[in-house]
Amino acid sequence: MEMNYFKSFDGTDIFYRNWNFDEKKKTLIVIHRGHEHSERLNDFAYNEKFKKYNIFSYDLRGHGCTKEKSSPIFMDY
Repeated sequence: MEMNYFKSFDGTDIFYRNWNFDEKKKTLIVIHRGHEHSERLNDFAYNEKFKKYNIFSYDLRGHGCTKEKSSPIFMDY
């Protein structure tokens, strides 16, 4: 698993994780449930069924390692 940040459209640093990365694989982007964070997806990402995919997940605003407060605007997510 690798961890890093990307800049959102508004300059916010959004924390993300990726598992199994290989440029030749297909990619799945998995969004965690509203009250959790991306690390809770470890079991999913390490499951044998998904080893052939790149798995990406990010911490929604106000969750996990993303410091930005939650937003009431759906398109911010």
